[in-house]
Amino acid sequence: MELVFMRPEELRDAVSRNLPLLWPVGAMEYHGEHMPLGTDTLIAYGLCRRIAEKTEAVIGPPIPFTPTMNWASGIADGDVDFSADALYPYIRESMGHFLKMGFQRIYAIVGHQGSDGLPAVLLKHAFRDLLCEFTRPLGPGWSVLPEEKMPVSDVFSAVKVCDYDQFCDYSSIDRDEKMPVGHGGRGETQLIMMLYEGLVKMEALDRQPCPAPFWLDDVEQADKEDGGFWVDFCVNSWVAELERNRKDA
Repeated sequence: MELVFMRPEELRDAVSRNLPLLWPVGAMEYHGEHMPLGTDTLIAYGLCRRIAEKTEAVIGPPIPFTPTMNWASGIADGDVDFSADALYPYIRESMGHFLKMGFQRIYAIVGHQGSDGLPAVLLKHAFRDLLCEFTRPLGPGWSVLPEEKMPVSDVFSAVKVCDYDQFCDYSSIDRDEKMPVGHGGRGETQLIMMLYEGLVKMEALDRQPCPAPFWLDDVEQADKEDGGFWVDFCVNSWVAELERNRKDA
């Protein structure tokens, strides 16, 4: 289910059953001539859709603009270095309203710079500020208040800021590497190949300005089947976590 398509009664039902909200966070950023500008958003959103096909979850509206610092290229190539100062109020307002709707398990799946990058910092900062806003009116000693007085049942873990592979158990697979992601190279290219048929245009690499950036060194190794393995592994790990967490809720 996607929040923007849900009717009010569907929202109320999802909240009453404590369904998780998956929130894709990406960027508009240059990833090479062969890749879409929204690669980070598309991977996060694509994984959310796959997860929601296998377990009940609500997908929140993706965040498509975040700071890029123009690390890979500039605005002429579609790389949007969106201001952190402009983005923070939007993140805070969105997160706050998701919580006020009644969602108690919000997972921000960050496709740009991972769970320690600038977008993740803004998400964590927003949650910190909302925690203070929601709990300050409760007064001193609110730890002993009954659950119905609390803004959410588990106030300190209502929002989690996550990598794609946040819940992957690598000891369960026979691989010598973790899920490859990188920037525009093998990892992201094969994930887009798997999630969005026909969107990658490998022939466009012939028009890549020379010398090609180092982050494209392994792009020719991108393999749709290998991308499919990692998508399935990642999605199944998320499904297991959400269902386990639902039972504990």
